[in-house]
Amino acid sequence: MTFRQHLKQEAYRILDTFPAELRPEIYVVALQMYRVDQDARFPYVSVGYNTEAQIHREREAARGELDPDGEVRWSYAYWILDGFERVGHVPEDPVGTALHRAEAVAKGLWFEDVARFSGRWAAAYDLLCADFAEDCVDVARHLHETGRVEEVLGRPVPVVLFDMDDPEEQIPLTAEANPPELVADYLAWQRAQVEE
Repeated sequence: MTFRQHLKQEAYRILDTFPAELRPEIYVVALQMYRVDQDARFPYVSVGYNTEAQIHREREAARGELDPDGEVRWSYAYWILDGFERVGHVPEDPVGTALHRAEAVAKGLWFEDVARFSGRWAAAYDLLCADFAEDCVDVARHLHETGRVEEVLGRPVPVVLFDMDDPEEQIPLTAEANPPELVADYLAWQRAQVEE
């Protein structure tokens, strides 16, 4: 099994853990891409979601001043971000850790000495980040292509990918990972923010 196959398998499984009572109001699946201590050698993804109830809570907290169909719906700053399962190169995923490290070593991208993190290691760091982003795009596509999102939630919803350390990448990654009709509203709102 490859690291990417492992991520797909785990994301497929995690969707089953979404609470049955929340599924009717889940409007987006979130792939939150991170790195342990912001170190590209240790990437992981949290597979989560956001709900209509969360939008309502955020809007109420702002005394109705937030647009429920704009920022509060599509900005991860207002989403549920904690409490989701992590998979990848993290202690709670020993299979993912072993697969990722072996593949990084085989590609010549693994390094042990962070003090030597310059020159060719800086390029390795960038390649590790790019590889993981591609993995996550493929995971999202897999969830759509297999019909898994629709099977679990009863309808298709977008899978939004984001990395708080690289926020400008969320638009192209999400666009690449989803059928266009599913992300039209998300992309329209994101592009409007860029133009402002």
